[in-house]
Amino acid sequence: MRLYFQHTAGRITNTDWQYTPVYATFEEFEKQNALETGWLPHEYEEDLWFQARQVRYCLKELSFAKRHKIPSRIDFEIVDHLKNWSSYEEIWDTYLEKKGFPSSLALRDLFKIDPEDKRILEVYDYDELVAFSILRMEPAPVSLQFAWTYHDPKLSLGIHCQYFELNYFKDLGYSHNYVCPGYERTCIWKSRFPGFEFWTGTTWSQDKTAYAKLCERDSNLKEMDDLEETDMLPMMRNKKLIHNW
Repeated sequence: MRLYFQHTAGRITNTDWQYTPVYATFEEFEKQNALETGWLPHEYEEDLWFQARQVRYCLKELSFAKRHKIPSRIDFEIVDHLKNWSSYEEIWDTYLEKKGFPSSLALRDLFKIDPEDKRILEVYDYDELVAFSILRMEPAPVSLQFAWTYHDPKLSLGIHCQYFELNYFKDLGYSHNYVCPGYERTCIWKSRFPGFEFWTGTTWSQDKTAYAKLCERDSNLKEMDDLEETDMLPMMRNKKLIHNW
C-alpha cells in the first residue's frame, strides 16, 4: 500500500482548513482489505484508489428482506459494453440533458480503465431499450452509473434496476455490492435497500438517520467554516483509527 495526498487548497487566515484528497495504490493481495476500509478503484486515474463516504449493501441481508417485485414489463440483460454502443450514447445524451449535467461528460471515459472488468446491464421496458447500468465486476461488484431516458418517471426504473443488481451479484456469490460515495440529498435514496452500510472513515455504519443527516448537511453547506466536526464524534468515538495491513 502506498498513500498519495493531493494538497489542493486551504486557508490559514481567520480560519484553518485544508482540502486534501487522499489516494492509494495497492498490491493484489491488499485489495480485499482496501475494500473493507473504505477504498474503491478510481475510474479515471490508472491504478489509484480513492477514499470517500462509500455506500455498499451486505447481500446476505436480501435473504431476510421482503422480495422486491419488478413489473413484468421490465426485462434485464447483462452484455459486453460494446454490444449496443450507439444506443447507450443516445440514452446517455438524454440523461445528461434531463439531469442538467454538462454534455461534455463522455460515456467512453468510464471504460478507459479496466474495460475487461466492466459490463452493461441493459434495461428494457416493453422490449424497448430505455436504460442501462455500468457494472464493475472486479475486484468487487460496483454499480458505477445508471442512465435512462426518463420516458416514464413514475416507473422508478432506477430502483428496480438496483434490486436486480443486488440479486444478480448475490447469485454470483459476492458478499457486497458497492454503489460509490453517498453525498448530498440526491444520494439519500441509497439507504433504502436491504443491507445498507456507509463508511464513516473508521467503520461501516448501518445508521440511516446519521447518513441522511450527513447528506442533508452536504447540500446545505455554503462555507467550509460551516462544518461542525463534532457531528461525527459520536460515530467515531471508541473506534480504532489505525487499520492494520
